[in-house]
Amino acid sequence: MATQIRKKKPVIVAESNFLSARLMMASLQNVGFSVVVARNGDEVVRLIAAYRCELLILNMNFGRPSGLELLRLLKVRQETIPIMVITAVGQAELKAAAGAMGVRAFFDLPFVPEDLCQRVTEIVGAP
Repeated sequence: MATQIRKKKPVIVAESNFLSARLMMASLQNVGFSVVVARNGDEVVRLIAAYRCELLILNMNFGRPSGLELLRLLKVRQETIPIMVITAVGQAELKAAAGAMGVRAFFDLPFVPEDLCQRVTEIVGAP
C-alpha cells in the first residue's frame, strides 16, 4: 500500500515590513506551517492563484495597495480564502471596514509569536 503524503497548503503572510514578515514566517514555520510571503498586492493575487492556501494574513497597513484596497480587489475577484487581518491596537474603524468585507478574524499588533501561531491554528487547524 502506498503512503500518501499530505502536501501542506501554505499560509500567505502579506506584510511589507521585512522584519515583521520574517518573524511571522519563522514563527509559523517553527510550529509546522508552510508559509509564503507577499510584499505587495500583485504578489498576493499571484500566490492565491498559484496555491490552494489555508489562510491569508494581511497587515492592513500593507502599503500599495492598502489592506482595504486589497480586500476590495479580492472580494471583486470572489476569492474564498480565509483572511486574518492584522491591525494596530485601536483601529476600530479599520476593523469595521474589513469586517464589512467579510473578514472575521483579527489580530492586534504588536504580536507575540506564540499567540500568532495559536490564532492561526484556531482558524485553520493544526499544521
